[in-house]
Amino acid sequence: MSLQIKLNTQEFYDIVEHYYREKCSGRDFTSIRKELEDKGIDNAVISSIIRKVDHKVLNSNHDNKNIDPAIILKKIGYFLSVLGAAAFLTSMIFNEDMRSLSLPSLITVFSGILAIVGSRKRPKKRESKYTKRKYNLSEDED
Repeated sequence: MSLQIKLNTQEFYDIVEHYYREKCSGRDFTSIRKELEDKGIDNAVISSIIRKVDHKVLNSNHDNKNIDPAIILKKIGYFLSVLGAAAFLTSMIFNEDMRSLSLPSLITVFSGILAIVGSRKRPKKRESKYTKRKYNLSEDED
């Protein structure tokens, strides 16, 4: 017979936050579960803590990798357009020896414009309607 510790809501979320930070630093769930069992916490509460920590880790990884490629493509397009326009203007203004750079700089400008237009036409990612059901990502579990 072991002593079972009851946790209030604030203690529960403090423990979840603590083990979330430890999980992000590289600790695995097996050692977290073992430590919680050694502290005498009920197995149902341990499962809830592990589940909440896992949800936080999955959501944080999802947020970090959710960079829209259309925004990156648009930034690249603006950069190429400005770079090409600057090269073209300097080749036309300063001297005739640099006029050989005018064609590559115009190609760079048009490549940038195509990247900008392409970023607008790029289809948006749509979240599957089955994602929440498949992973049971509801927040009302405690």
